[in-house]
Amino acid sequence: MFKILIVDDESVIRRGIRAILQKGIEDTLDCIEAANGLEALSLARDATPNLIITDISMPGYTGLDFISALREENNLVPVIILSGYENFEYAKSAIKLGVKEYIMKPVSKEEFLDLIKKYIYNITEETSRKTEELNRKLKNERTISKIKQDVLRALMQCADTQEARQYFLQLSEMGMTFESKLYTCAVVEYKSTFQNEEYIDFAVKNVLDECLSLESETGFLINVPLEKGRIVSIFEGNSVEEMHNLKKRTLTKAVGAVMKYCDCKVYIGAGEIAYDTLHLHTAVKRALIAASFKIYEEPRKISIYEERENEERGATNEERINWPMYLKEVEEIDASKILKILQEVANRKRTISNLLYLQEEYVVLQSRLNQLIQHRNRSGGVLDDEYKPFGNCWSLSEMKRGVRDRIARLKEVNEGIKGNAAMAKQVQTYIDEHITENIDRFE
Repeated sequence: MFKILIVDDESVIRRGIRAILQKGIEDTLDCIEAANGLEALSLARDATPNLIITDISMPGYTGLDFISALREENNLVPVIILSGYENFEYAKSAIKLGVKEYIMKPVSKEEFLDLIKKYIYNITEETSRKTEELNRKLKNERTISKIKQDVLRALMQCADTQEARQYFLQLSEMGMTFESKLYTCAVVEYKSTFQNEEYIDFAVKNVLDECLSLESETGFLINVPLEKGRIVSIFEGNSVEEMHNLKKRTLTKAVGAVMKYCDCKVYIGAGEIAYDTLHLHTAVKRALIAASFKIYEEPRKISIYEERENEERGATNEERINWPMYLKEVEEIDASKILKILQEVANRKRTISNLLYLQEEYVVLQSRLNQLIQHRNRSGGVLDDEYKPFGNCWSLSEMKRGVRDRIARLKEVNEGIKGNAAMAKQVQTYIDEHITENIDRFE
């Protein structure tokens, strides 16, 4: 709806202008009235009119005072002066304030309406043009932002510095550059559930953006959604000591904010310091390893890779577990024995080496179970029951429950095969016993 603010100290004139506009203009108008300049200034701030029609000579706060105050507030709404005073000084002051129409009373109704219609048309067209331009700009910005996020995500997951260099080149072409500083990153992991899966990624990123951007001293650069349940936060700094100090303090606040506002489990793995941007992907990999310590359900919610490296003494290097031996005969697979072996591995000292050993054995075991299930799937279809990745397990009990469920699934598929085989045998026996009956009928 087009809003017009009518300013005049005489109520008869205000009502007359309103009546002329509402009867003579087909468009729906919202006409607001003010009896003096101060009241008009307040309404101009609150009601945001599209056009103002004002008298000049009013007691106290004149029309020119009102227009001058508007311009000081950077309010550029078009103003039409409707005055009974043919005063050159008034006109000159009005022109300086950006007023393009200075109309002397009395004015013919037709001339007045034509002028207002012209303003309504021009203002409406200009507003529409600006809206379309803004929408295009926002759409382009969203597109560019998405492309940047996609490139950054690929950068975080790239294999080597040569591949990283290609991604940085793409970012540079989009106007995103990185200075020659020290960099580090943190992987923020949060648990997605059936209740929150529709909004949790959006909510956590918003909280992190707000929390990490509040303090300029954090060196925070950007948050990059890596995948569902994981966001990478990138930081920059000038010295190793500075980054170590900021890392713990900043990430502690981030954990608290996500837990408070998103009401979900959260764990952060902090990567090592990268001495140039080309090695950011390595820092991400280290951060993911640090974040995997969440499986031990430690009281601390932040795991720093360098600290884990310092705990590496005492790690053991064991030979691979011979899982095929324990999975040789499906009917004889002992789930409790397999889970006991996994628990023994998990009970070792919590070092990077032992964590990776547990992860490798879990992946090998689940992959073997998957092969056996698919091999026994005689239906020909692909079974939609892939196992949960190790990094998505938030506790040892959750990891073991996943293994137990997969073993149960394997036995279920195997029982189905045995049942089908028994039925096939019964059918074949029936056919063999009755194969001559139809022939005898035709003799």
